Amino acid sequence: MAQYEASVFPASPDGVTAEERAARRTYAYRVAAEDALPENIRRLAARVLAALDEGDHGRARDAIRELSQAVRKQERTEAVAAGLTVSGFRPCYADRA
Repeated sequence: MAQYEASVFPASPDGVTAEERAARRTYAYRVAAEDALPENIRRLAARVLAALDEGDHGRARDAIRELSQAVRKQERTEAVAAGLTVSGFRPCYADRA
């Protein structure tokens, strides 16, 4: 998403070539459509892509923020389910039972 965003809203006036922008867009769409992603993440990624396709910078930034928060929440949920802390390590007291 960030790579495609950078091609839609380049930091310099020259930006990126049309070919590079198209390649970044294609890659972003492929990543967003991964079957392994939870449905809510795919849906939020689609909102980001739609805003970027329309060139709506404000809406894109809001959608990216919402997607980032959802990804972090998903990571925490999966870590807890696996008995890990957010850092990926098991708590030291887990073996004391």
